[in-house]
Amino acid sequence: MTIQGIIKENQLKTCPFVLALVPRVGQANVRTGIFMVPKGITIHNTGNNMPTATALAHAKWLVSVEEAERDYIGAHFFVDDHQIVQVLPINEVAWHAGDGQGRGNMTTIAIEICEVGDVLQAEANALLLIGYLKKHLGDLPIYKHQDWTGKYCPRVLLATGRWKSFEERAIKMTYEDKESIKEGNTPSPWAREAVAWAIQGDLFDQESKLHTPVTREVLAVILWRFEKRLKNELHA
Repeated sequence: MTIQGIIKENQLKTCPFVLALVPRVGQANVRTGIFMVPKGITIHNTGNNMPTATALAHAKWLVSVEEAERDYIGAHFFVDDHQIVQVLPINEVAWHAGDGQGRGNMTTIAIEICEVGDVLQAEANALLLIGYLKKHLGDLPIYKHQDWTGKYCPRVLLATGRWKSFEERAIKMTYEDKESIKEGNTPSPWAREAVAWAIQGDLFDQESKLHTPVTREVLAVILWRFEKRLKNELHA
């Protein structure tokens, strides 16, 4: 359940839930103090693929932003492959959409999906959170950051061609229906890490079917993309 914009849960289904609210300090850089009635959910990627850039690490970073009193940045949740972290009440405006006093900032909940670890699991956890929010707040529309300002975000979902699929699942998502989290292309547990690596490295295109046989043509394309990526990294 939610009380005054704060989710009072220790976990959502099997995903641990952590409350790490940013304390109010000085100016309203992160903690705006502006009351909001949520009318949508905006999806972001964090834009940080450093190995240490977990959900909790981003929550701690926002505390430092508030204390520094320089940048006007915010989010309501950070989600990685292990947990969901709430950093602002969902009834408080967060500076996340880049549209000033526009609808993105003033009316939508910001979910930041981390880019480290198992990105597919992080996205599944974000869908679980969306289902929970819709259960308590109603059937909220789903937006991407790009919808508000044109910024290429969520960059991982956009770059891999998986935004449309994620959006469709988010729209259909209910908290009671665990199956709606799953996608036809969900990898087997033993392959999750490898598939996440391949997606981040653009070895698969958006039409790839994980559970169908690989033809020689498809194998040739994957190997060609891998060689191209390796050469780019060597010359970077």
